[in-house]
Amino acid sequence: MRNLFIFFFLLFFFSCNEETQESQKVNVKLIVKGTFDGLPLQMYNNNYQYVQGVKIKFQLFNFYLSDLYLINESNENKKVLLSEVSLISFKEIQSLSEAEKGVELVFKNIPIGKYTGLEAGVGVAPRLNATGPASYPPPHPLDDNYWSWAAGYVFSKIEGNADLDNSGKFSTKLTFHAGGDAFYKSVLWQKPITISKESSDIILTIDLKNILWKDQNNFIDFNKTTTDHSVNKEIVSFLLTNLQNGLKIQ
Repeated sequence: MRNLFIFFFLLFFFSCNEETQESQKVNVKLIVKGTFDGLPLQMYNNNYQYVQGVKIKFQLFNFYLSDLYLINESNENKKVLLSEVSLISFKEIQSLSEAEKGVELVFKNIPIGKYTGLEAGVGVAPRLNATGPASYPPPHPLDDNYWSWAAGYVFSKIEGNADLDNSGKFSTKLTFHAGGDAFYKSVLWQKPITISKESSDIILTIDLKNILWKDQNNFIDFNKTTTDHSVNKEIVSFLLTNLQNGLKIQ
């Protein structure tokens, strides 16, 4: 009888403790830090060495993450939604201190606990890509970056200027806008994550050079191509695949 009492007491205690933990919620900060060949990524105010002696100054780099979830440690089928869709934009990251800090997004009322990883679709999920900006009042992530002619969103934008002849003038405009349902992909980053009152930051990193350049035989050659609006599907696949593979969790 005594052992039975202890059993039910412990069952009650742990059940209450689990319910208490699940009922406690905090704000979770997602930090995305950008680099170019390992150097902090700044818009406008820095230039970067590319291949073939080319230098680049960037003006815009952004991309979407859809269906962003934390994976529950005790039940992988029970996910915690952070965001249906978020735009990661480095447009305002112009100083070294801002670059070192990274892009920050805050998600509210997330249950504390232990998680086994982070999951997100890189791009705009097809069900959302079938909608348009008229459905989203500002400042919603989907109130812009829309191709009316293509009936879909731009998953990622890379814009800047290149100095192709080492003149220091950076006179060649670069514009690469990539998107399309066929190139949407969900990515799982497996890593133990503890969300608590003391620790609630999640950090992703991306090196922009690794989106444009894979190896010495596979890279965007600015002497041949400076602009693409998802017309060349090989370029779209190259850029978005590299973006999906290049995002890392710290």
